[in-house]
Amino acid sequence: MLKKLASVSALALLLTGCSAASGPDNSGDSGAESYSWDMTITVGNTSTWHEGAEYFADTLNDETDGRIEVNIFTNEQLSGGDPAAGVEQLMNGDKDLSYNSTIISPA
Repeated sequence: MLKKLASVSALALLLTGCSAASGPDNSGDSGAESYSWDMTITVGNTSTWHEGAEYFADTLNDETDGRIEVNIFTNEQLSGGDPAAGVEQLMNGDKDLSYNSTIISPA
């Protein structure tokens, strides 16, 4: 349990960029605003990073009663596999969340 808590804490520290690009989706029956956020990770779906991202997405969904959904894209799919371009997308608000190494920065 402590390992999962540490993973979620580390993930929370590394996640950035909750942008307004993906605004509220009021299509739910409850009347409360709901959100669908895109998140990329730089590694594949067999990594512990992916497990942490899924745990984060599931926890966020559970804690918000389904009002926040996180769509996970592995291997920087949204930036064509280019981690630096992925960071730029995050900075520009083209994607909502990113889980990557701190040594990656745009050129």
